[in-house]
Amino acid sequence: MVISHGWRRLSGVHRSWGAHLELGTHLIIDHFLQDAAWVEEVLEVLAGAGAQMFCVGVDCALQELERRESTRGDGELEGRPIGLARRSDELCHSHGLAYQARVSTDRQSTAESVEHVVRALQQAGLLGSQDI
Repeated sequence: MVISHGWRRLSGVHRSWGAHLELGTHLIIDHFLQDAAWVEEVLEVLAGAGAQMFCVGVDCALQELERRESTRGDGELEGRPIGLARRSDELCHSHGLAYQARVSTDRQSTAESVEHVVRALQQAGLLGSQDI
């Protein structure tokens, strides 16, 4: 496998999470795991740091993803090309990662999504009412 500069940077980010966890930092990680190797590395780093993981799957209908993408213009500003939404939709949940909660950003408001995740964390015993 040829390791690109981009992969090395991303791998450094993944490994920095492990270092933070080992120092006792609590993290919420928002990461699009589009590559199976990314999933493997992230899970290895987090497990190696003794992290207690709670995975949330974030879904959105392809039609809505493409609508949002089209409102961003030509992608020049963010460096994201048109068509990335479709490719991302195909890859996003294709690696068999188990989720403890799922939200759908095209059917739930941000507040509803947060409430759903908080309830799931409470049901899993990871969050008490005093933590909110």
